Amino acid sequence: MELDNFKKKYFDRLNALRFCAFLMVFISHIFVLKSGTSASSWILFLTNHARCGFLGLDFFFVLSGFLITWIIFEENYFYQNFDWKNFFFRRTLRIWPLYFLIVLIGFSASFYFSNSAHPLPSLIYFLSFTLNFYIVKHGADFLFFLVFLWSIAVEEQFYIFWSLTLKFFSNHAVKICFLILVFSLFFRYYFSNNSAMLYFHSFSVMADFAIGSLFAISAFRKNKIFVFLKSISKNYFSAIYFLLILNIFFYDRFYSNMWMIVFEKLIFSTLFALIIFDQSFRKKTLQKNNFSNVINYLGKISFGLYCYHGIVITIFSKLAAEYNFENSSIAFFILKSVLIFAVTVIVSAISYEYFEKFFLQLKNKFYPQRHSL
Repeated sequence: MELDNFKKKYFDRLNALRFCAFLMVFISHIFVLKSGTSASSWILFLTNHARCGFLGLDFFFVLSGFLITWIIFEENYFYQNFDWKNFFFRRTLRIWPLYFLIVLIGFSASFYFSNSAHPLPSLIYFLSFTLNFYIVKHGADFLFFLVFLWSIAVEEQFYIFWSLTLKFFSNHAVKICFLILVFSLFFRYYFSNNSAMLYFHSFSVMADFAIGSLFAISAFRKNKIFVFLKSISKNYFSAIYFLLILNIFFYDRFYSNMWMIVFEKLIFSTLFALIIFDQSFRKKTLQKNNFSNVINYLGKISFGLYCYHGIVITIFSKLAAEYNFENSSIAFFILKSVLIFAVTVIVSAISYEYFEKFFLQLKNKFYPQRHSL
């Protein structure tokens, strides 16, 4: 009997999408003006539209739903079994080391960056991956880069819930996804006037995961929807990208009434899922070049980019306030952004190569083994 490691399908183009999702979040955090700050019309235009970068988190959630569902279905297909324990260990090795490093940094630095008026949440919220529920109830007025961890908490909640669901009810996955979508819409309708519930609560964002999961199931089973999407011309799919840009650019106008707020996640998650489908199953692989290799690597370290960019922004903001070199000119905005981005990339690359990689390599011990005669 010869042992061969389980080989999952690798979606090589999704690293670029991970980086795009991070870039959206980064832009929303970097182009921010303090209230009362005077600025030119260009900066006001830039900061107003940059706020929509928070949709990058929805992109991340859709990606997670797609990839996790595909991985579980793939393992079930090859081995007629899904080992939940091994799956959980793999997710733990990917998420926990860096996540808890950021928590450690945050609590260690809280004496310098925080004050008694805005204390940190209890450690139990970070340990139990329930920070988003704390923010819903108490707000996000605490150490900036620790607030980011709410989305990782939601991801972890999804990993556990969805992997157990597919472990025991995979035959009903499509029905469950639609139930999740309906429940999420009702939830958003009921709390349509509560921005904290709409943005941070798990029930509000679960539509993102459900849509990503539905597209993964469709693609894996190669059903009629998959065949139809494969047959659509390139021009029609180009319209999807244009429609997404249009929705982001006119976000404040399009999503200003209750019904558009209710359906916001469904609309954006569907657009993101179509882009994921396009990049995964329709387009030919681009010829490798230096630029695409760089983007691919940045996508590979996107988890680090997401976790560390808040720390870099926090340090920069502290230094800017302390040494009084804040400026609202467009040149300063661009220079600040480039500098913070560069430092974030350097820190994330070092973290990936010398910290995260050690744990990622351990994941190989928890993949199923294929036996062949």
